Amino acid sequence: MTSRRLLPFVLCLALTAFAAAPVHASAPKKEGPKGDVFLVFDPFTVSVVERQRMRGLLVLEVVLQIPEAEAREKADTLKPRLRDGYVRTLMQFGATRAHVDRTVDITRIAATLQATTDGFLGAGQARVLITQALLRPMY
Repeated sequence: MTSRRLLPFVLCLALTAFAAAPVHASAPKKEGPKGDVFLVFDPFTVSVVERQRMRGLLVLEVVLQIPEAEAREKADTLKPRLRDGYVRTLMQFGATRAHVDRTVDITRIAATLQATTDGFLGAGQARVLITQALLRPMY
């Protein structure tokens, strides 16, 4: 592969890595009406790649709804790993399933992130909520 063809791919990866870095160390935890805790993540930004070129950016805001105290502590401890798992999952989604000319499939993204969450915390310990999704084409 020539360096001219490799440059957009390298820039895309660099942008994704930079955009996915956490802005601050601890995100706010908010308590809901039933005693559930909502663990808020900083927004995730991943590249949408089509035909080996960056065609857009996908921005998602993700919140975990956690009803039990044990799961709250575990989620707080594993938050960096959860974030890494989400970034990896979303990068794969942006490279294989997202397209700038289609609506973002929030249901599929939520199911994929829920599977990642269940892998870290156990099934049924937390619920993934997507509070905002934005797909920005780059032409």
